[in-house]
Amino acid sequence: MKKKGILYSLIIVCAVILCMQLKNFKSKAGNNDTLLGTYGNAISMIGNCASLEELKDQSVLNELKKHYNSIVLGNQTKPDFLLNFNATVISTEEGKQRGYYIPSGYSEQTVPAFNFNTIDQVMKICKDNGFKMRIHTLLWHAQTPDWFFREGYSKNGNYVSKDMMNKRMEYYIKTVVNHIQTNENADIVYAYDVVNEYLHASNSGWQAIYGNPTTQSDMVKQAFTYAYEALEATNSTKNVHLFYNDYNTYMEADDVVALISYINKDKKICAGIGMQSHLSTDFPSVKLYGDTIDKFAKNNLEIQITELDVGNTSEDVQASYMYDFMKTILQKKAAGANITSLTYWGYCDSVSWRRENSPLIFSNLGVPKKSYYQVLAAYEDTKSLFDNNDNKDDKNDNNDNNDDSNDNNDNNDNSNDNNDNNSIDGFTEEDFNNAQKAFSDISYTASYKDADNLNPIVTQRFGADPGAMVYNDTLYVVTTNDTDEFNGTNKENTYSKITSINLWSSKDLINWTDHGTISVAGQNGIAKWAGNSWAPAMCHKKINGSEKFFIYFANNANGIGVLEADSPTGPWTDPIGKALIDRNTPNCSNVAWLFDPAVLVDDDGSAYLYFGGGINDNQYAEPKTARVVKLTDNMTGIDGSPVEINAPYLFEDSGINKIGDKYYYSYCSNFNAGNNQYGISNGSIEYCVSDSPMGPFTYAGEIFKNPGTYFGTGGNNHHSIVELSGSYYLLYHTQVLQDSMGLSGGYRSTQIDAVTIDNGTIKEVKGTLKGSGINKPKALSGTIQAETLYRQAGINVRGEGNTKLTDIQKGDWSEYGNVDLSSINSTSKIVVKTSSNKDGFIKITTDKPDNKAIGYVKVTNSSGRLVESSGFIDGSGLDKANLIFVYSEEMEVDEFSITSAINDNNTPKEDNVTPTEKPAAPDEETNPSTADLSYVKIATFIIVLSMLSMIAILRKRCYQR
Repeated sequence: MKKKGILYSLIIVCAVILCMQLKNFKSKAGNNDTLLGTYGNAISMIGNCASLEELKDQSVLNELKKHYNSIVLGNQTKPDFLLNFNATVISTEEGKQRGYYIPSGYSEQTVPAFNFNTIDQVMKICKDNGFKMRIHTLLWHAQTPDWFFREGYSKNGNYVSKDMMNKRMEYYIKTVVNHIQTNENADIVYAYDVVNEYLHASNSGWQAIYGNPTTQSDMVKQAFTYAYEALEATNSTKNVHLFYNDYNTYMEADDVVALISYINKDKKICAGIGMQSHLSTDFPSVKLYGDTIDKFAKNNLEIQITELDVGNTSEDVQASYMYDFMKTILQKKAAGANITSLTYWGYCDSVSWRRENSPLIFSNLGVPKKSYYQVLAAYEDTKSLFDNNDNKDDKNDNNDNNDDSNDNNDNNDNSNDNNDNNSIDGFTEEDFNNAQKAFSDISYTASYKDADNLNPIVTQRFGADPGAMVYNDTLYVVTTNDTDEFNGTNKENTYSKITSINLWSSKDLINWTDHGTISVAGQNGIAKWAGNSWAPAMCHKKINGSEKFFIYFANNANGIGVLEADSPTGPWTDPIGKALIDRNTPNCSNVAWLFDPAVLVDDDGSAYLYFGGGINDNQYAEPKTARVVKLTDNMTGIDGSPVEINAPYLFEDSGINKIGDKYYYSYCSNFNAGNNQYGISNGSIEYCVSDSPMGPFTYAGEIFKNPGTYFGTGGNNHHSIVELSGSYYLLYHTQVLQDSMGLSGGYRSTQIDAVTIDNGTIKEVKGTLKGSGINKPKALSGTIQAETLYRQAGINVRGEGNTKLTDIQKGDWSEYGNVDLSSINSTSKIVVKTSSNKDGFIKITTDKPDNKAIGYVKVTNSSGRLVESSGFIDGSGLDKANLIFVYSEEMEVDEFSITSAINDNNTPKEDNVTPTEKPAAPDEETNPSTADLSYVKIATFIIVLSMLSMIAILRKRCYQR
């Protein structure tokens, strides 16, 4: 019995020890502490993002007061909000009466009114409850109304001049800063984000007026100058600091430093950098983030971590990352980095703009997650570094030692070793550094098409005589492949070697998918009986319940052939093995040129073929060489004899459209029109109208003059008119591409411009390089063929039907235009199918090939086999842009896809959402961490077991007695 007593005593002792360990753990984890109670000892401002509505909610306010001493408004101090979204224009005199700042030399008679009601209420709430405030943000391209940049502050006005915009910017900045700094509660304000995300700016009034971002931006420097002057005027420069704020600073720290250096070149007016920190446990690694802090610290920049949240795949992973992250922040701070503020972007997951990624350290109001306790534990494990740090204001002017070392912390250099291999599905930091190096000294290939131009639609191959077909909201275009004749020299294009047809398609008339070349004529062609393939036309028709597709082509000037397929991209067959129209066809003996087909499938399913051209015996006014014939139901034979079309001054190039209940036959006039009764000019597109597809046709007008009128180099003229999504377009060819290549010889390329039809009259179209497309940004969803191009430089496309980018050399690039990047408003995984005999990288950027990378793909040597290469792409802060892929080595590329969102990095554009029901803030003691609960359960179990054992012993002793 004595031995058993000793055993039970040991059990009780163990339980007591476990309870003590639990107490020690809770103390170490700071379970009874708050964020402000711990980190406030090291970083003076611990902040959160909120809205006026949230601050008016007493339960939210109480919770915020517990953990934070700083507030920033997520959206309610941005330009669109302060300007009431829609312009309320008042006179400058009324503006002065309201206390607005009217700059000297401001020449306009009106100004837009402000709404300061929200900021005034928030400042009072913050003052009454002990909060300081950051102001976010004075200027931002993404949330400034477009009318603010236009004449008369009207959305329909032209953009104002740079000088006028400088005055408007001064008006806006000084009015806002002056209002805030003269408020009775102004002493709570300690920082302004003057400019937000400038290095990522695109497609806004700022760029329209001042140009694209540069690290020597006079616009940004001027903005800071105005803000600093406003602080000087209110005696606020000592207590209020100005910041440049941006995301992904770890990817462009050098540019940030260069920009701030330029701002401060005359006088230090920008205190430092606001590091937006919408992070992910996958990227960036803690080490990369810490290295970025070192770089800013080395350049004596004040650092404020402005928008912290961490997307994750599990609560445990987030907790581990947050521990390492906060420990590194504290170590960098202790080593000399002037980190003065840390702001969480939202008070709990349920109201976060990234709520699907559970990015915060509270799940609901007052309900901490594992990451919360790990954040507190990180401070407990580093607080000794701050024991002798009495300077809580953190205005650290002695910032010479930023080498990331700490003599009192032996483990500091190794604290992030576990993060060295952080990666996005195999794309490591080493890969990231190597990718940057690969493009550091690259020479970018020039494109033959300017960034603002849609024309020519394709630049990787010549293509003439466009024929158009619409199927499933997609425009398919077939063209004569002039490249067959081209051999890189200035030799004349004789058309005699052209035996293939190009096929392209587009849904938006901006990006064109290259389906390759169709081998039509000659020994290796589909129609071996043909010598050439010119001027194709395309159509589709349902036959015996199945959709069939047809291409009609000219066998030089001696006949018309037909190809058939079950898909608009082939494979194609020759269904009759001979010409459909030839010299033996009735009523065709006097047709000079049997070529240039056009085809119409009418509403009732009947189909008609139009063709012919040339001049007989100098009959320029009435050549009578155009024909129309009805096709058989299967589209591969003719039903009856061809009928003459008497089109005045006809030369070539038949076109046909049904518009309403009328039939429009269009054609190219000859070059001997002279002065005629119709007003027809030489080599221009004319049209006639009829009530029947077979005619007779009556001349109606001129549609399009010879391309030389608009582009300098003339030549023949060939066209198609097509309707897509309710609008009409003219496809035609020019020699613009040839000219831009510095060549001659008559090599042609296809272009497109809009057509206006008014009460049945086709208005004259003027050729442009700008072109015409459907301005609806494309989402990056599903698999996208790499050969879908807006522009390219140095690249070719090969194959038929299933094609890929080829002939890629270092510095070449491809561009996918008008992309909706909001669908990847995050760091996401991108997979690209490539084949290469070398290791290399693909740089992903926007709008210009030499712009900053928003992602990279690592390409490995696959010995020429197609394999999947992966990397990352970050569309954060971007709305609409052109996506550019730049190649570091020789390779071929087939397709790409965005497979998964990994991380969100964009400043939100909507107010934080407040849930309709919030759980009450529970007692600290009722919300221990999982580790706490484990200790409690074990200890409780042992104590209960011990007590039961003791009771059993006592009962046994009583029984024995």
